[in-house]
Amino acid sequence: MFHKPPEVGWQLGESSFFWIESGDLIFSQQFAWEGAVALASERENGCVVTHRFPHYRAVDGKLDSRYLLYSFTLSAGRFLLEENSRGAAGRNRPLNTSSLMKEKVPLPVVSLQKAIASFLDRKKAMIDALIAKKQRLLELLGEKRAALTNQAVTKGLDPSVPMKDSGIPWIGEIPAHWTVRSFRRVVTRMEQGWSPQCHGHSVTGREWGVLKSGCTAAGRFRPEENKLL
Repeated sequence: MFHKPPEVGWQLGESSFFWIESGDLIFSQQFAWEGAVALASERENGCVVTHRFPHYRAVDGKLDSRYLLYSFTLSAGRFLLEENSRGAAGRNRPLNTSSLMKEKVPLPVVSLQKAIASFLDRKKAMIDALIAKKQRLLELLGEKRAALTNQAVTKGLDPSVPMKDSGIPWIGEIPAHWTVRSFRRVVTRMEQGWSPQCHGHSVTGREWGVLKSGCTAAGRFRPEENKLL
């Protein structure tokens, strides 16, 4: 993003730049369906963006900018952006803005648009605060789980047994009657495959598939997380 040049619609090499104003809706052609949509504020007023970031300006007196933003980010809007973007070329295909401009959105009177946007602003702030608290709780639970795992694996379950130095700095002391071995002494074998080109959907029946990285989430093996080979 650059500050406003002397004139609008100026050129720099082969790239075009466009002046934006406060209230303009700006989104990335590549990542709009992933939520890369934002409303320009007074801070961005008088800046410019390249052609890679289309922007829409609400018609004065007919459309509230915040309501326009929510229209783009609601679930149906995300699906709409995805359908207009993917096509045969996949997620890397830029958004088809000409097709998007033909789509329809519900449009109540401006006073109701503002009321809806204000309501969503309040509720979104409340939900975001709850998410932040839950996220912090999950982080604390994750730390507790890691501490419990470390304690049980390196110290055992009986805190009263005699201890000895393991000789490994990150482990520290271990029960005196335990031994230390390298993985190669206790694992039968370790094999690593390669990553072939696969389809985007899972296998059905007795087809061959390749496991995805998510197949070992949270310590559980999930064979359904695969792609058709």
